[in-house]
Amino acid sequence: NEQQQEMINNEESTVYSQAIHYAYRMVYLRVSLDVSRSMKNMSSLDENSSTVTPSVAESDSLDAESGFDETEQTDIAAVVTKFVSRFVDKVCNDSGVTQEHVKSLHQMIPGVVAMHIETLEAVNRESKRLPPVQKPKICQPLLLP
Repeated sequence: NEQQQEMINNEESTVYSQAIHYAYRMVYLRVSLDVSRSMKNMSSLDENSSTVTPSVAESDSLDAESGFDETEQTDIAAVVTKFVSRFVDKVCNDSGVTQEHVKSLHQMIPGVVAMHIETLEAVNRESKRLPPVQKPKICQPLLLP
């Protein structure tokens, strides 16, 4: 009986740790493409606002646009959080993980999503500083006529 309880606890801790592992992986896969697209939209807005001097009326609309993109990112974070939370609920409820562990997973997920989005924003900023990649030049062989 004691050995069976130990095996149950080991199985629960294994499922819990795997749920954490897969939650991270799912966040990485679900966030990366969506955020890079919205970051591209934001960068095009930034380029437009820096090349054209907007009037007062136009600056209000530009602020509204950038505010929309920020809510779009929040929507992405909410969608990913909801998706991963449903996965955690399904896996943990089917395998009998305790409610304390499920609650801690639910508290962890929004932080993971926010950290990943923040990291991608930093990567996007740094990638803009890189020089463009030059095409390789194909040379004509000297010994051929």
